[in-house]
Amino acid sequence: MASKPLNVQRSNHEYRRYRGRFIIIVACIFIGYAALVIGRRAFAFCKPAMLQLEGFDETNLGWITSGFYLTYTLSKCFAGVIADQFSAHLLYPACLFISSIFCIAFATATQFYQLVLFWSLEGLIQGFAWPICGKLLMHWCQSDELATWWSFLSGSSNLSGLISPILLPIVIKNYGWRWCFYGTATALVIAAVLNFFCLFDSPIDIGLSQYDGVMQREANTKDKSKTSPSNNKDQIDDQVNWLQVVIYDPLPHCLYIAYLISILFEKSLIDWLQLYLMRDKQFTEVAAAAAIGSYDIGGMVGTLTVGYTSDSLLSWRRKDNLKTSQASDRIPFIIFISSVCFMAFFMLLLESPETSMITIHATLLILGSTVCGVVSVLGVVAMESVPASIAGRSHTVLTFYGNIGGICSGYPVSLIVKMFGWIQLIRLFAVLALFQVGFLFLYSIIKNRRTKKLKQS
Repeated sequence: MASKPLNVQRSNHEYRRYRGRFIIIVACIFIGYAALVIGRRAFAFCKPAMLQLEGFDETNLGWITSGFYLTYTLSKCFAGVIADQFSAHLLYPACLFISSIFCIAFATATQFYQLVLFWSLEGLIQGFAWPICGKLLMHWCQSDELATWWSFLSGSSNLSGLISPILLPIVIKNYGWRWCFYGTATALVIAAVLNFFCLFDSPIDIGLSQYDGVMQREANTKDKSKTSPSNNKDQIDDQVNWLQVVIYDPLPHCLYIAYLISILFEKSLIDWLQLYLMRDKQFTEVAAAAAIGSYDIGGMVGTLTVGYTSDSLLSWRRKDNLKTSQASDRIPFIIFISSVCFMAFFMLLLESPETSMITIHATLLILGSTVCGVVSVLGVVAMESVPASIAGRSHTVLTFYGNIGGICSGYPVSLIVKMFGWIQLIRLFAVLALFQVGFLFLYSIIKNRRTKKLKQS
């Protein structure tokens, strides 16, 4: 049997090396972000203990939550720009390590203002993490796999949420709520060391070629001087026009508002679901933690399934049209998922404390899969809808809107619960789910009309 030509053998060997390194990098990012989210989730599971032992009420906890998401939002305003300018190889481990320091500070705090301060600083640091993850994925992942791997990384949040109901109540019961944060800090330090030694900014940095569909990036060497003048002109044009494309154009704001609503759902369910089940559905603390596990299982399955299905539909359209598909091609599927989310909230309204546990768990499973699925894919759409050179800025604006939803999930939600009760909060969420469907539908209509005009011209 004739051997393969030497250049083919080298190409295959290089691709296997690229693929192996890509898997290692995704695994390291996954572990690091999962550790960050465990710290975030720890506070949600510590709320009942803090209400009982520290003498707080819901509004006190709401202030701490809002402080976290306020600084999280502020840091994400410039995190995308910083991620575009500096090495992710250094930024990501630094975020993990500094986050561990503030987890320890939060655990040792004894006054309410100290808890607000340290948890707000934790939010400031955590806000840098996801834009850095997005940058790494864009530089390493091929385009027809982007949503799948993006959803896989998003699933790290749900994996942390799946572990948290099992592990954290045991730690809180036997050692106290503060030890949850000591344990999280240890995990963050380990993840920081792992990522420092394993991450690389792009395939070029380890002598590999860029592959089809991977976001092009210049090496931090003499290669920059080889860039053609026409490419430089395109990059300058992108930098000049990014405000027009990302902010001044009203169309992306339909996407941003839909994302805001999704993040409001996600953060509210993470932070308040346990208390809601204990107060409104008369669940015990253990039963409520188990129900949260159902929500997170749904979230993990939903992020992976929605991302993979979205990529498959996009690939099918590409083969059908024999042209490059667009980010807006994902929108009809997202509209369908958002509609299912509305129905899940409506089902939750109809359920009472006498409703069977299986029904409530199934409802939370559907809620987790739809809410987390929409969040993961909308992030991909925002980055695909703009030139690659401003993808970080587009995602920054999207997450700015999303973190407004995160801020609203803290003190404003606690105030609504205190004034009107849990039922009215769920009714509000059902109405907002309908608004989300409307904004996505409006985005789809306007985007399709613009595309038709461009084709005709």
